Parts: sequence; C-alpha cells; structure tokens
Amino acid sequence: MLKMASADTAIIAPVGRLRSWSVRHARFWEIMYQMFLPLLRFARPIITLFPDAFIRPLTTAVERSLKATFFDCNMCGDCVLSSTGMSCPMNCPKSIRNGPCGGVRENGNCEVEPDMRCVWLDAWSGAAKMQNAAKNGWQINTLQTPLDRSLDGQSSWLTVMNENAHDTAATQKVVSPSKPSTSPLFKKLNEQSVTLTAEYNPPDTTDPSKILAGAQSLLEVCDAVNVVDGAGGNTHISSLSVCTLLAQAGHDPVMQISCRDKNRIAIQGEALGAAALGIKNILCLTGDGINAGDQPGAKPVFDLDCSTLLGTLKTMRDEGQFTTGKPIDTPPDFYLGATANPSAIEPEIEVERIAKKIEAGAQFIQTQFCFDPEVFQLFFDRYTARGLHEQAKFLVGVGPLSSAKAGLWMRNNIAGIRIPDSLLERLEKAHDQKAEGISICVELIEAYLKMDGIAGLHIMAFQQPDKVTEIVRRAGLRT
Repeated sequence: MLKMASADTAIIAPVGRLRSWSVRHARFWEIMYQMFLPLLRFARPIITLFPDAFIRPLTTAVERSLKATFFDCNMCGDCVLSSTGMSCPMNCPKSIRNGPCGGVRENGNCEVEPDMRCVWLDAWSGAAKMQNAAKNGWQINTLQTPLDRSLDGQSSWLTVMNENAHDTAATQKVVSPSKPSTSPLFKKLNEQSVTLTAEYNPPDTTDPSKILAGAQSLLEVCDAVNVVDGAGGNTHISSLSVCTLLAQAGHDPVMQISCRDKNRIAIQGEALGAAALGIKNILCLTGDGINAGDQPGAKPVFDLDCSTLLGTLKTMRDEGQFTTGKPIDTPPDFYLGATANPSAIEPEIEVERIAKKIEAGAQFIQTQFCFDPEVFQLFFDRYTARGLHEQAKFLVGVGPLSSAKAGLWMRNNIAGIRIPDSLLERLEKAHDQKAEGISICVELIEAYLKMDGIAGLHIMAFQQPDKVTEIVRRAGLRT
C-alpha cells in the first residue's frame, strides 16, 4: 500500500506543480490563448472537410492531453481558463463557477479537501497577472452561467471553431435593478431601525406544534427566523416544510436553499412551490461540504453555486420564466439573500465575491460569525467603499460562545471562522464562561451597530433560544 501511495504521489505531484506554474505564468498563457484563438477560427474551413466522427475525438483527445497536463483541466466543455487566471474552477470539490466559497481555511486551503489549496484563490492570483485585468476590467469578475452538463467531456476548441464561443466568460442573464418585494423583511430592512433575524434549527419531528413552539421565543424578539437547510451537511427536517408552517401561522420566515443537495430542476421546482405556499424570503447558499456531516457517504450535487442560484431565482421572479425560457404563469415574489464571510483571509476577494452575488440578484447579505471587530472593520471599509451597502442590506452575524473550549473547537473545525486568542483567553479566565460569552456578544453588537451601513444583525445560538432573548434585551434592542 505504501508503494502504491508513493507511486500515485509521484504521478500527481508533477501535474500539481505544472498547474501552479501555469497560474504563476498566467500572462504567458493569456498571450498564447490570444494567438491560438484566431488560428482555431482560421482552421474552421479545413476542419469541415473531415467527417465529424474523425475530427471530434481527435480534437478532444489533443485538448484533454494538453489542458490536463498544464491546468488539471476537467474538460467541462465550457472552458473559462482565460477568465479565471488559468486555474480550472472545475477542480473545486464544490464545482463552484463563481468563487471562492466562504469555507476557505485560514491557511488558504479548501474546506472539503484540507490538503489542497483553494483553486479560486489561485484563480484570483493568476487573474492579477493577466493584462485583461488592466485593459478591460477583471474578467474574473464576470458572472458565470450555470455549467451545461451536457457538454461534459467535449472539446471547447470545436465550439471556438464554430464561432459560438466567447472570448470572455458568458454572463448570467439578470435584470437590474431588482423589483421591490412585498416581504415584511424587505420593508423592515428598508426602515431606519435595526432589523433582527435569528437562525432556527428546528427539531426533527412530525409534530407541527413542536416546530412552531421552538420558533416562538425567537420570533418574540426577532423580526424573522432563518430556517437552516441541512446545515453542516447534516440531515434535518427540510427548510421548506418548516417555513411553510411558519408562513401559514402568519410569520415571515427566511427559507434556505443549499446547492449541495439539489440540481437546478429540483431547486426551481422547490422555489416555485415555496412561493405558492406563501414563502417570500430565500437565502441562497452554495452549501457546506458533506465530509463533516452525518452522511459522509452521500453524493454532493453542486449543480449550481450561490451566484448562479441567485441568477436563476431572479430570472424566475423578474422575467417570469424558468432558466429554459419556459414561462411561469404567476411569477414568484422573492426577496433574495446571500451570505458573506468578513473574516475571509483575502478581504479584497471576499468583497468582489459579494459584489458578484449582488449583481446576480442578492438584495440582502447575511454574514458568518464575526468575533473580531478589527478584522470586520478592514473588510467593511472595503465593502462600503464600493457602495455595496447601498445595493444590498447588510446583516452582521453574531452569537455567544459557551466556553473557551467551544470557541477553540469552532476556530479549529469550522472553516472561515476567526476567533482572536484574546477573546478565548478572556473566556478561559472568566468565573462563568457562559455569562461571559453573552457579555462578549453584546459588546460585539454594540461595536458593529456604531458602523454606518449596518442594517441589522443575524443571531446564531444553536438550539438556545433563551440566549438569543437575553442577548437582544441586554443589548437594548428589544424591551
């Protein structure tokens, strides 16, 4: 076994080194592509002289060989290397076409594959070296369309030869600006007062009374509850069913849709059904990897990512049609949200990632836990400098730490969360660590609400509604 592993490493390592070399020399490959593109189109009349049964497998084999060697290309049939810094996005375990995700580890490695560097951090690094960034604006900021899976394994060169390809990545068709929503959450976020939402992890039960009772204490102090969709890759009652119960009881829940578990057919059908059941708010998520959940043997889907999901739902709402162009009789009234991670190791990239989500259709942004006001301020200064706080309402994610041990576990095991050593030391020295955790959360809230551009807070306290109530009241946000 050791010999086999060693041999595999010997085969894989040179490919990985070549991929890194290609990213570092993205400008060289950009020049090569610019020279190669007209040659491909010039060759079209010659290619048509040969039967397709001969030329297609030959072209595909040559393209696969070259691209696999230098870029670890996966032959998706819709190559965007020239727009992603010569880093193939299909190497991302989540198949993200608009990245990176919010789960990049502090060392720059992937949430799903801890020993692999995030391919999207490489993409941004490579893009910075390319001339198109200086001349035409960053093509990496282009909003990618959902991948056409029917092209898998086919040659993108042949598409270029037929002049159906684009020199830059195709953009998701979106309509701007977004239509106002009749959602109460939309109205609340557009008022001057602080909006409060809370994460709701409902009990796994078939008893509606228990589900409603679990949300009641949260709804007494918050404007809306955000119902999780298989958070952490774990199996739970569906967000759709819980949000339906809440909507029927007269509440305004936020339904989560994760791209991890459903393809675009299921997602569009579920979203339309949610609208028919009175659900207006949808938080779009790429989704956590399944490796840390309770079903690690399951098959992840990731047919869409957060940005393409937003664009899909916005098309349904604003254009009254599915992505196929098939009309919807009565279009849904969605208020669309997305997530952000202000503690991302590359705040500039995170801001650009959020800007792409807003372009795709996000009307409100909800963040991961923010335990470090200084790190948050660095991020938020960049965010507001872009004027993004005026385009989408911003909710800061906060929550109590029950102990220093719990905080250390979160920092070490949940990718994308940063907790300062000073905060953990303060908890460890406290006589009552739970009470201190609540005090810290209240202090963080006070610090964040002093910043211009913050529309509200998203409070996360896993199955501890009493803590949410205490935090809200101690912060003076509700009586």
